[in-house]
Amino acid sequence: MDLTVCICTHDRPRYVRDCLVGLRRQTAGRDRFAVLLVDSASSAAAAAELDSLAAACDARLIRLDQPGVSLARNAGAWAARSAFIAYIDDDAIPADDWVESILAAIAQPGRPPAP
Repeated sequence: MDLTVCICTHDRPRYVRDCLVGLRRQTAGRDRFAVLLVDSASSAAAAAELDSLAAACDARLIRLDQPGVSLARNAGAWAARSAFIAYIDDDAIPADDWVESILAAIAQPGRPPAP
């Protein structure tokens, strides 16, 4: 796995659904990137919907007890299992080649190797 795509959200499963659909359309294979969904203290109803979305889209879900995007991003960084992380807003729909473009940038010559 080369990259973790991290989506941080709070009570917005409808937006997350569209973002996950965009990530399913990526030209890069799913063996090249993982999807991590960080639920930042959503309500019970939204949390249940996010759980279903994560399962349906092969995304790993972590939940936080406190809301806050900084806290969610830090939790995502700690939970990532790759050398590189790409954060995307929950209301963003990535271009089909978004992940591929990030991976190409990472692979540019002269870049120090990942730790």
